[in-house]
Amino acid sequence: DLAICNSVFPHFNNKAKALKEIARVLKSNGQLVICHTASREAINQLHQSIGGMVCADLLPDETELRELIGQIGLTVTSLEDNPKRYLIIAKKVTRPPD
Repeated sequence: DLAICNSVFPHFNNKAKALKEIARVLKSNGQLVICHTASREAINQLHQSIGGMVCADLLPDETELRELIGQIGLTVTSLEDNPKRYLIIAKKVTRPPD
C-alpha cells in the first residue's frame, strides 16, 4: 500500500488533517511518500517569490514534519533534502494489541 504526494504537500491548507486522512486509509505497513524535484529551500523560495496564493505554501522544516508524521502513527524511514530532490518516506506501523 502506497500514498504518494508528488509536488503537492505544501499546497494542503491543513497539512495535519491531510496526513491524518492519508494515515487512516493506509494499510498496516503501508508507506507515505512526499516528494519534490528540488530541495525544501528551493521550493519554499519559489513559492515565496511567486507571491499571491502560493506564497504561504511552504514545506515544513524536518523537525515539524517528523512531529506531524509521528502524531498520525507513521514513522519516517528516509529523508533526503538536496538540490535535486526532497523525499520523505514514512511507514505505517501497526502495533499488536495488548
